[in-house]
Amino acid sequence: PQVYQKVMAKYSGGSMVDQYAFHSPVHVTIGNKVTEYPTAVSISGTKVLHIGDGITEIPTLSFSALTSSIKELHIGKNVKTIGKVFYGCQMEKLELPEGLEKIEAEAFRYCHFNKIDLGNSLIEIGANAFEGVDCPELIIPESIEIIGDQAFKDCNFSRVSIGKNLRQIGENAFLKCTNLKEVHSH
Repeated sequence: PQVYQKVMAKYSGGSMVDQYAFHSPVHVTIGNKVTEYPTAVSISGTKVLHIGDGITEIPTLSFSALTSSIKELHIGKNVKTIGKVFYGCQMEKLELPEGLEKIEAEAFRYCHFNKIDLGNSLIEIGANAFEGVDCPELIIPESIEIIGDQAFKDCNFSRVSIGKNLRQIGENAFLKCTNLKEVHSH
């Protein structure tokens, strides 16, 4: 991998990102040839993260120490599952790719977004996936079938729109959403 301290890191060769490949870069691009991650790749301090189209899953704990430093996230079009990875991020907008099917437990816990776009292919949102998220509005797409337990606990949404294909809402899915004033179902 090529590593540029505090400027940019780009990895496009091989099929796997080496553990501890990056050390405090501002901008990280995982190229399209990369097809899998080990756990705990350290990209602490990263502001912009591009995940290439070769990745189909972002597993739990793929990145260590990512937390709140990331401001901009671009996820490749072939990602189907996102695990517990982006805890505490502070982004303007979360835009998930078409083709994403599952967000696992605690994936975006305690993040801040001005806007969330869940796409139109997402089927399942895991337990506590968006717990404590700071965002004014949530639109749950038609494709969603399952919302896990406490998936949106302690969120500050004032409006929520729910798609017509929702089959299951987990226990306390919207617990302590004290700002929630409107819920629309299609």
